Amino acid sequence: MLLEVKGQKTIFHSIKTLEANLYYFGNSQQLLESGLDLVNAPKSALEYTIKGNFKNDSLEIFQDYITYKFRYFEINPEIVWKIDNEQKLYMNYTVQKATTTFKGRKYIAWFAPEIPISSGPYKFKGLPGLIVEIYDSKKTHHFWLIEVGSKIHIPENYYKGYSLVTKKDFEKFLHLYRTDVYAGLKGGTKFSEEVERNLKNNMEERNRRRNNPIELTD
Repeated sequence: MLLEVKGQKTIFHSIKTLEANLYYFGNSQQLLESGLDLVNAPKSALEYTIKGNFKNDSLEIFQDYITYKFRYFEINPEIVWKIDNEQKLYMNYTVQKATTTFKGRKYIAWFAPEIPISSGPYKFKGLPGLIVEIYDSKKTHHFWLIEVGSKIHIPENYYKGYSLVTKKDFEKFLHLYRTDVYAGLKGGTKFSEEVERNLKNNMEERNRRRNNPIELTD
């Protein structure tokens, strides 16, 4: 993942999604300027991008599903942290421990007061320093900083091709996309019984693997 901090705004991208979109939908100039390794067609593991705003706590969420590109807004609730005195060394930074509960999970975070950016991966924010590591109590979701600075360049118009929807409408689309093999196909498309059965089996298997969402509650 890539966390960009630009003044009062942050962008949290999936690098694989960036690579895939530029590979399939970008132009030659964008590919050249991106600084990404695009020799082979990339596969994206995460479909979302999160744009944050320090001024009003608004979040703009971008979701990529093959040729479907959606965006919607939501308010990021205040995160209440408990800051601990425990410290450790992380990438030559003295970092401090903090804990919180967010969207149904308990988290342990380590933040660097030396880096005065009140942000971090995903939707996490609100500590007096950049969050360099955070994980839930069961360690099923774990983010950690591996590098400061990046040569990756995002084209200026990269996020202009997304359709604005409500979060509720997006969730309806997502449910249909994950349960109906004909979702999004042109009217009249019909598979043979064998192909349809295989597609449904593959869809059910993918859905079984999606059994650990990062957010357990609204």
